Amino acid sequence: MQNNNDRSRKFQFIHMETYSLQANQQGGKNSKFNKEVKARTVSEVMGEALRKEGFCNHVEEPEAPGVLYGDLNAVEALCVDYHKKHKNIDKNGKAKALRSDANVLIAGVVSLEGIKENYDDWDKYKTDVVEYLKEKYGDNLAAVVEHTDEENPHLHFYIVPKIGQKLDELHSGKNAVLELKKKEPKALKGKQNKAYIEAMRAFQDDFYDKVSKKYGLAKIGPARDRVSRKIYFEQKKSAEEYRKTLKQIEENKFFIDAEFEQAKKNIELEIKKERLDFEKEKKIIVKNVVKNTYEEVMTNYENKNYINKMLFSMTYNKTKIEQQQKQIDHLKKEGRKHFDRKNEYKKEVSRLRDFEDKYTNLRKDFGKRLNNALGEVKIENEQLKKKNQLLASENESLKAENAMAKYAVEFLSKLKNKMGSKFESFKNDLFPKSSLKNTSETPKHKRKF
Repeated sequence: MQNNNDRSRKFQFIHMETYSLQANQQGGKNSKFNKEVKARTVSEVMGEALRKEGFCNHVEEPEAPGVLYGDLNAVEALCVDYHKKHKNIDKNGKAKALRSDANVLIAGVVSLEGIKENYDDWDKYKTDVVEYLKEKYGDNLAAVVEHTDEENPHLHFYIVPKIGQKLDELHSGKNAVLELKKKEPKALKGKQNKAYIEAMRAFQDDFYDKVSKKYGLAKIGPARDRVSRKIYFEQKKSAEEYRKTLKQIEENKFFIDAEFEQAKKNIELEIKKERLDFEKEKKIIVKNVVKNTYEEVMTNYENKNYINKMLFSMTYNKTKIEQQQKQIDHLKKEGRKHFDRKNEYKKEVSRLRDFEDKYTNLRKDFGKRLNNALGEVKIENEQLKKKNQLLASENESLKAENAMAKYAVEFLSKLKNKMGSKFESFKNDLFPKSSLKNTSETPKHKRKF
């Protein structure tokens, strides 16, 4: 298990694959996986490298590649020419044309994690990578390009064999298998796989010692489950959509919060303004009532005779009280209007708060559903992985049984040749017919010796 320091340390990444002009169904033990994925062709690989439409759907905004070495446009033509003119020599010395699905291109990728933090490192690193590839592959190195339109900028390199040269000789792992077969023509598959893995490990070590070491990189990074290219890009797309959705939710929350705060401030300012206008209007009305009433009373009072003045004085207070009561009733009515308006503003504030709560709950629910869905995908991947391991184990058992049966047939055949006419008698003694009749199951096919 890796510790936290190992996980935080940057690591090198260099990987290569072989490609043919015509796609062949993927080989391997997992038949379900083989049906799902087909090997990509040289045309498809170069279409992606050149960022042609239809070949780089995993890139949101494709940009033209930066050519660091060679001629990218000529790579496919070199592959076609090699396939047309190269001949393999069989064990009898006969020249044979390449199969239609024979591999004619080695394509590799090199990336450096976290380069956005220090782009100067990337400029130096890619220069060293190109020099390493030129020194290792010489004239077989057809092109090296840089892509900067994905999450991490990276390099692609393309290796094409010369006519008369086997492609496997240029691939460290495949060349190791070729050398083993020269020494041991009947070497078992397990031994070939071991030679391949050790050679590729040596290739990684060589690249590390000559390039990555001086940049403080780790040789091996944190492992992840190996899945098909199709599933990898689907998972990558789902993760990207999830990140976009969360980002959009955060942005919407910011605007909703800002809108809510602005609406709240506007309502408070409106209430304050209404209150000030009401108080101002109230003072003006009261002042006018007092002023107008006084002037009107004095004018009427001066125009009356003594008796009428006496009578007017008696009724004045009553009339004044009635008028003031009317003004008070009017002010109460206006006050109720302002109070009702204030309650409406309060309801609007409450509605906005309810909306904010619903938005927060919706975000939490979305996160839970997405986590559950990702969990189910992970469980399904684990189950498929276990089934794959079980099928591989069963396949190995069948191979062992088949080898034993083959050995038995060869042994009995040799024994028959040696014993001659006595063999039938020996066979009848060894496998009595009565024993076959008494068995509960009769073999569907009998071997003939």
